[in-house]
Amino acid sequence: MSPQVNLRLTPDLLNRLDSVAARYHISRSEWIRTTLARAARQEQVAPDELAVMAFASGKLSKEELAELLGPEEAERLILARELLRKGRTEAKALVAAGKL
Repeated sequence: MSPQVNLRLTPDLLNRLDSVAARYHISRSEWIRTTLARAARQEQVAPDELAVMAFASGKLSKEELAELLGPEEAERLILARELLRKGRTEAKALVAAGKL
């Protein structure tokens, strides 16, 4: 048997949960379990995405990125960023030269 968790909800929130669960023809508990599992999966992905955005905007150093994502993943992201910058610079030069 799964562990039980108790929580307090406002009557309004409880009514909304019941309405949604009824719409899907599932129990309140099943809807809560499914929704919490989905949120937990999203939270596991979000920190990596936040780290990448922080690095891209200059708020994280290479070392901090490697600490958060691991050295191999950090190196891949750093290389990708450098290639994008190089490509952007080359594209601007081609436009300026009238070749694009």
